[in-house]
Amino acid sequence: MAQSEDYFRGIDFEKPWEEEDWERFFAAQERLSRELRVEPAPCRNGHQSGLAFREVLRRFGMDPDDPSAPPREFDASPDPAPSARRFWEEGVEAESLPLFAHARLYAHGVASLVERRFPGLFFKNYKSKTHILLQKILADLELRSRAIPAQIAAGHSLGYRSDRVKGNIVRCRQALMRADECLGLATRLPRRFLPSAEYKCLVSDTVKLRNSLQDWILLLRERFTAGSRP
Repeated sequence: MAQSEDYFRGIDFEKPWEEEDWERFFAAQERLSRELRVEPAPCRNGHQSGLAFREVLRRFGMDPDDPSAPPREFDASPDPAPSARRFWEEGVEAESLPLFAHARLYAHGVASLVERRFPGLFFKNYKSKTHILLQKILADLELRSRAIPAQIAAGHSLGYRSDRVKGNIVRCRQALMRADECLGLATRLPRRFLPSAEYKCLVSDTVKLRNSLQDWILLLRERFTAGSRP
């Protein structure tokens, strides 16, 4: 297995980061997280002067001395009371974001649909190719739907300052990718297993969430990357 330094080779820790830099870092962190499961590997970067990179990561849930640690997980069940503080203030919980609540409700709805319509599905061994396909699609759909609020919350934890919001945007782009995957999975469901109204509702809800994510990313770029505030 490659040394942990190899995963982060080519990443410049001494400059303010664009979205592409955050994207490379997150991808390297995820590769290392998949392959390294026992001893944390030290990260090779030193103190970041302009971005204060190590301090930013520590404060917002990402350990620069343990790049194998995955982003902090968030509960996808509904609905603690939202914070009264404005979402862009430091330390405000993700529940203050309407988009996070929307994504969490979507994930809860997917899980409820699977449990209600297909009880015990994942505990059965089928020979039918159609049922095997159904098992795989629904398992993947649940997994990806849960990842959407987790990615939004991980982005929110990075914050909205101009030196951090691009990492936030990358996390939201990853959430958008998961939403697109959910849409593809929903449209592949064998239609005979769901009433037409429920099928249309699932597809419609998925489209609404992915469009909301797209709008959110545009808003972050327009209102926060230049250092402006609402």
